[in-house]
Amino acid sequence: MNFKKNINNGRKSAVIVPFFLGFLFSAASRFTQTDGQFKPYDIAFLLTGFLYGLLFLVLFLAFEKGIAVLARKGVSMTSSHGDGEALPQFIAPSWSGMKRYVCITALCWMLTYLLLFPGIIVGDTAVQIEQYMSGNTIADWHPFLDTKIFGRFFAIGGLSHPMLGVGIFVALQMIVAVGVVSYAAYYVQNLVKVRHAGDAVLVLLAVYPVAPLSFMTMNKDTTFTICFMLFCVLYCEVWRSRGALLKRPSFLVVLVVVALSAIFTKKTGSYLISAALILLIFMIGKKTLRCVAAFIGVVLLLFAQTFVPSVVFPRINVEPGPKQEMLAIPEQQLARIVRDSPGEFTEQERKIIDDVISVGFNGIDKNYDDYLVDPIKGTDVPNEDSIGAFLKLWIKKGLEHPWQYIATEIGLQSGWISFSGNAAKGAYVYSSPTDSSSANSLSDKVKWPEASTASSVWASWYTDLSNIPILNLPMYVCVWATIIPFGIVFFIWRKAEHVIDALVPQMPLLLSMGMLLLCPTSGHARYMLPMMLTAPIFIAILSRIKIRK
Repeated sequence: MNFKKNINNGRKSAVIVPFFLGFLFSAASRFTQTDGQFKPYDIAFLLTGFLYGLLFLVLFLAFEKGIAVLARKGVSMTSSHGDGEALPQFIAPSWSGMKRYVCITALCWMLTYLLLFPGIIVGDTAVQIEQYMSGNTIADWHPFLDTKIFGRFFAIGGLSHPMLGVGIFVALQMIVAVGVVSYAAYYVQNLVKVRHAGDAVLVLLAVYPVAPLSFMTMNKDTTFTICFMLFCVLYCEVWRSRGALLKRPSFLVVLVVVALSAIFTKKTGSYLISAALILLIFMIGKKTLRCVAAFIGVVLLLFAQTFVPSVVFPRINVEPGPKQEMLAIPEQQLARIVRDSPGEFTEQERKIIDDVISVGFNGIDKNYDDYLVDPIKGTDVPNEDSIGAFLKLWIKKGLEHPWQYIATEIGLQSGWISFSGNAAKGAYVYSSPTDSSSANSLSDKVKWPEASTASSVWASWYTDLSNIPILNLPMYVCVWATIIPFGIVFFIWRKAEHVIDALVPQMPLLLSMGMLLLCPTSGHARYMLPMMLTAPIFIAILSRIKIRK
């Protein structure tokens, strides 16, 4: 590859992207090595960041070449000119076209299903089931729709046979997931029109064990992923048709139903889905249709954030969740200042912190974790009346210690921007149903089955695979959480004739990355699962954008 020629063949300013990502990776690496005490003028940080930047620049240029080849081959096999114009028809599911993918996926997943049968339940799900089984009001701390669904399935077997309902749910989930993954492969194949493109998708989604492991789990992130994959296909189709599909009542109904499913299976789903729809207003197309898409996004946001909590929740025995989640990052940043400089806080400021952070001012030093907010934030805000004063104190200390706040965020997000350090490699392997569920009082009432020999064998194989160089690359969460999204932005910035329009179909992926980087922890594969499983769709859609001459 002629490095200089490739750099000059596009917008040169795009080199900012790989170097920015490079310095993020360097920051995460230095944070881990120095226990969060490194400084921005640290020579090792600057040198490592530059080397990472060069590495990502080479990788992104190779990615650019690959997309160019994909686009050329795809154009030769379709009536579209590969310029982002609407294709003749919506790529709808087709059994005749999908059956091959369905059979391959089902066969590949069968081994995982048999070894991990009847399924896996994790800590968050156990908390949701406990709420449901108590008969009390359900708090919308975790998505209420998931809580209702999980609770109803768990009730099939009850406390005496806890895994019966879990097993039934997982079996149904696996069947649905096989269909959705097969549709994703079929969609990519028909979108790019390159031989074996769909098979390449199946290598990632069917052969690699991350997806089947996830779909063997009763977990809110997994149910959201299924809905999100369908939404992303519909979203890309709206962009490809320049909004024309919104004129079809049947398509509009399906889009709204899928969007609502995604919204109510993830706490941040309403912001992610609604923002993506609103941003369709920036695509090239008729103003009326662009406004319709944005209007749908606004209506869904208002419906999810105002109508449902005020009107629907009281009628279905659900109450809004506590506010500690939205304060997670401010709590962590302020807690770091408390840990490092406790003497600079007045008695009044200490009282404000006691009112908002669950462990209190004196408990921060003992409980603070650079990589996780949960040990200090608890499950509720002791005194919500003090939130305003807390935010003012947070701003005040941030102005006094800006670098400490930045370093805190680097620690929390290190799993997404690192090949090493905190939970940066591999998916979280659950080898038995007891791995996470013992952390709640439900475990005092339920005898969870012990891990089977088969599940232990599967877990060992999974761990071994995650340690094999090159083969384990797809198992690094940073690949999907940041590297691929940054690579897509680099390609569009350099090559797209209409940069904003080309970025629009990538919004679900880019917004997902943004929300990951605001997450109060990092590194767990289940959080980036939606990005991993939809990445082939967004990479394929790059072949349909209009390239600058």
